[in-house]
Amino acid sequence: MSCDTFSRTVKAVMGFTTNGKPVSTNLWFYKPVGESYNTTTRTALLLTLDAWVIAEILPITSDDMSYTQVQLYDMESLSGEVLTQAGAGTGALGVDSEPNSTAVVISYYTNRRGRHYRGRGYWTGLTQNDVTNGTLTVDAQTAWQSAIDQMVVDTDAIDWSHVVASRLNCNSTDAETETTDVTEWVVKRKLGNQRKRTVSI
Repeated sequence: MSCDTFSRTVKAVMGFTTNGKPVSTNLWFYKPVGESYNTTTRTALLLTLDAWVIAEILPITSDDMSYTQVQLYDMESLSGEVLTQAGAGTGALGVDSEPNSTAVVISYYTNRRGRHYRGRGYWTGLTQNDVTNGTLTVDAQTAWQSAIDQMVVDTDAIDWSHVVASRLNCNSTDAETETTDVTEWVVKRKLGNQRKRTVSI
């Protein structure tokens, strides 16, 4: 199996513009065997994620951040279908944002050991009120935890499982891919920092 394809799996890329620059973050989802995996069910996930960003992410982010789109990539093949939903709105908090290099870190844990079986998401749009001495405030941590927990509720309701997608032995003839259900979502108080966050799939 190619190290770029995953059975019954999609990659969702949420796009934003923060401080005038495009940024993105992504989530992976798996459709259980026995459930329909097609354009209709993928579109349902696309629209659910769009509604979730508007209802849960925008209210807790700075108005320096605009929501531009969510895209869904069918990862079953290298030429899989790509669905796009245009975003709408800006963050609801009228407080200057932290730099794009500063992000909320959400760790995704599974019931398997090893770095291949855990993931991490980085979300920008933090306000300056959300950070004290370089650390996420407790109130902000609670708000982000509530948002990610709601994402799980919303996507579970339409039979999509949030997963960690693992590429194993990608440099060998035994290359393979697999997905593992996320069982715990933890918003860290320690912020993520890196120089550049660019839009990519």
